[in-house]
Amino acid sequence: MTFAQRSVAGEDVARPQKHLNQTDALIAPAPKRLKRKTIEAVERATRIVGIGRSARSALAALARTANNDDPTGKIFKHRETLCAETGMSPATWYRAQRELLDLGLITVDVQVRKRFGRFAGAYIYLTEKATEMLGLSSRKEEETRGTGEDETAQLGEPAVPPPSSMAQPSLKTRVLFTEDRVPYSFQKRQQDRLPQDLTRLRGLGLEVNLIFWLMRKAKEQGHFLSDVVSATWESLAKARVPKAYLLALLTARTDFSAICKAKALKEDKARVQVQDRDFVRSILAGAARQCFVDQKGNHFEVESDGSSVLVTEVRSAVTSRLVGTSLAEFAKRLHAGAYQKAEVYAAPQRASDRLEKRGKEAASTLLALRAMLRDRSSANAANTTTNAHAMA
Repeated sequence: MTFAQRSVAGEDVARPQKHLNQTDALIAPAPKRLKRKTIEAVERATRIVGIGRSARSALAALARTANNDDPTGKIFKHRETLCAETGMSPATWYRAQRELLDLGLITVDVQVRKRFGRFAGAYIYLTEKATEMLGLSSRKEEETRGTGEDETAQLGEPAVPPPSSMAQPSLKTRVLFTEDRVPYSFQKRQQDRLPQDLTRLRGLGLEVNLIFWLMRKAKEQGHFLSDVVSATWESLAKARVPKAYLLALLTARTDFSAICKAKALKEDKARVQVQDRDFVRSILAGAARQCFVDQKGNHFEVESDGSSVLVTEVRSAVTSRLVGTSLAEFAKRLHAGAYQKAEVYAAPQRASDRLEKRGKEAASTLLALRAMLRDRSSANAANTTTNAHAMA
């Protein structure tokens, strides 16, 4: 009896052959030229005894990325890229990273939260022990170099002073970041001098680094923080949260520079007006109770309080008072010496011909009116007498 039939087991049906050309799915990597020192370091990392296979692969990837000029410096590569190069999963990579940390071959920055909600990068560094094992830095060369310098000093030749960059501590003396993020002495820091027009922001409780950050944000939005503060200082000083108020202003489509220019022009105009007013007051105060005459013979008399000037024209004999721009013009001309000082004021002897003619006409008209009224009153008196006799 046959328990497994061909029709049941499918032995009579040939299995389909999958002819897949897997070479079509392959993608050639981009060409990359590595230095001989880097190639030797990667080859040494794969032959280190005493660590796991994943740790060797991770160390080889780090050696491939490290800078030959500064092997203990930062390795600028994301974990995702390192995992893709080594073919590891993130969990495997972090296990290998932990193993390298325990062996003292690498150090990793502590990732802490910086200001404004950002995180610091947890950079990876190769230690001196790792660079010596990988051949990136050789103590023999340093010892040979030091021996040569000692011999040169013994021969009496002046020693060459080290460059300025060597005087600063290098990344080899690096320690882990602290929670308060205190910067190292050799790190580039922001300038601690604020612009003169932004120092008043310190009175609102804003720190220096925050002000520099706001300056950068303002520049990204096409503004200047100085213009924004100058244009809105009255409202900004009354704001409960100045930082939030400034951030809202930076996103506004307002030409703060034009507002500042208009405000500056207005302030300059007001300042010039005040200066002119003070100048006029000082000139008139010095010429109080004095009389002056111009080239046409017009008389100018400065009153005792020095607040006004009485002007008497020669032709019309009309007295007027100078005010406003006329008073300022008189003060400027007086300061320039355009008027002569008069000791005694002599009124004009006679008026103009036109005024004399008008006076004669007015006198004759007055005499005619008086005569007419006299005749009318006499006629009325005669009529009243006639009527009285007739009634009698």
